[in-house]
Amino acid sequence: MTESGDADLSSSLAELLQLDQERRLALITRISELGFGPGCWLRVPEDRIIHPVEAARFIGELLPGIARLDAHDSIEEFDGELPWAPPTDGEPAWLIVSQVCDLVRDISDEPLVQVVPLMVLADADLGSLGRRSSRLVPLDPTGRESRYVADLRVHAFVAKTELLGCEPLQAIPPDNSSKTRPRTRFPLRVGQRFSRDGIPTPLVESLVEPLKNFIEKGDKQRKKNLDAAFVEFLLIENYNATGKHRLIAVVDIEDPEDDPDFADAEDFFAAFLNALPSGLAGQLDLDDSEVRALNAVYLGEWLDAWRLDFDFVTFGSKGDASSPAPRA
Repeated sequence: MTESGDADLSSSLAELLQLDQERRLALITRISELGFGPGCWLRVPEDRIIHPVEAARFIGELLPGIARLDAHDSIEEFDGELPWAPPTDGEPAWLIVSQVCDLVRDISDEPLVQVVPLMVLADADLGSLGRRSSRLVPLDPTGRESRYVADLRVHAFVAKTELLGCEPLQAIPPDNSSKTRPRTRFPLRVGQRFSRDGIPTPLVESLVEPLKNFIEKGDKQRKKNLDAAFVEFLLIENYNATGKHRLIAVVDIEDPEDDPDFADAEDFFAAFLNALPSGLAGQLDLDDSEVRALNAVYLGEWLDAWRLDFDFVTFGSKGDASSPAPRA
C-alpha cells in the first residue's frame, strides 16, 4: 500500500472501498441472515487471504476515510443454530474467530473477518490436546467425527464481502453434543487466547501447581466428583482488600434453582475447599469462592480470570472411554 492511494491494495480490500452505503447495509444484513459466526469454516483463493500487516495498514491508513453509514435500524445478530458440518476431505481450511457482533458491524467499524487455519492431525491424542493446549483446539476432542484442529497461533483476515460467496458451515459441535458446551465455549476460548495474560510464575509456584498436585494425588472419589461436576475452574487474582484470590468452579447447568445437580456440585466444591491444606486455603477467599453456572459467568470475569487446567488432572468422565489418558 502506498501513501498515494490504494493502487497496491489487494483486490478484496479494493472492492471494499467501492461499496456504496446501500451495498454496505445489504452486506451486513445478508451476513446476519446467513448465520455466519465464530466456528464457521470456509475456503477462499489464496490471493484473497489478507496478511495481518496489510490488514493493519488498511485499517490505519484507509479505514478512517470511509464515511459511516447513514442512520439505519440496527442489524440483528443471527439467533439460530447451524447444524454441525465440519470439513471431511482432509484439506486445509480457515475457521472464523470474529465475534458475531463484529460480523454485523458496518465496514467503517469492522471491515474484515478474522480467521485461523484448520488442519488435520491424524495421529495426535485430541482429548489430551484439547485439555492441555491454549493454542490448538480440536473440533471433536474424541476424534471420532473429525480430526481437524484449529491453530490459534496463526491468524489472517478476509474481507467481509468474501462471506457472500461461501456457504455458512459450522465446524464446532453443538452444545448438546457434550457436557462442555463446545459451541458456547469456543468464542470464550478464543477471547482467552487473544486477551488473557499468563499466570505469573510466583502464583503458579505458590498456588496453582500445589492445587493441581493436591487434586491429582489426593482422594480418588473427590477427583472423580470434581471431574463429573465441573467444566471449568477460574481464578480471580486479589479479589478484594484481603489480597486473597477467588476460585470459581463452573458447571454446565442451565437453571441452578431447579437442577439438583447444582446442589451436589456445591457440596463437592465445599468438601474440596474444606480439605485444602492451610497453606493453600490461606491464599483463597473461601467465603467468596463459589460454584457458578456457565451462563452466569460474565464475559469481563472470564477475560480477567485465569483458567486453571484441572481437566488434565481430573481426567475421567469428560474423556472418551477409548481415549488414552493425557500425556504429561
